[in-house]
Amino acid sequence: MLEIKIETLRNHIKTYSAIGHADNTCGSVTCVSRTFVLLARELTGVIVNYDAPREGEFSFEVFTDNLLPHFDSYLKGLTQFLIKAIKDLELEFPDEVKVGLKALM
Repeated sequence: MLEIKIETLRNHIKTYSAIGHADNTCGSVTCVSRTFVLLARELTGVIVNYDAPREGEFSFEVFTDNLLPHFDSYLKGLTQFLIKAIKDLELEFPDEVKVGLKALM
């Protein structure tokens, strides 16, 4: 089972963690998660601290203090893409992926 926890703040991902392993979905989760991190860092200038201390664990935190206003909607789009992709995997493979989504105030 792959457990994914996502916290959002103002429609941006704030924290993300994926722990566990699932045969059919691990590669997909890794791919969309890493792509989010790379695009957020390269194209919006936000700071993303990520960690993958061992196999089966991946997490990151996004710091938007230096986000320029014209990149706000782009980062929101990346956030929507990642959440949609992960939730779609949960729907398709409910025995392998569990997603917890929380909006922070």
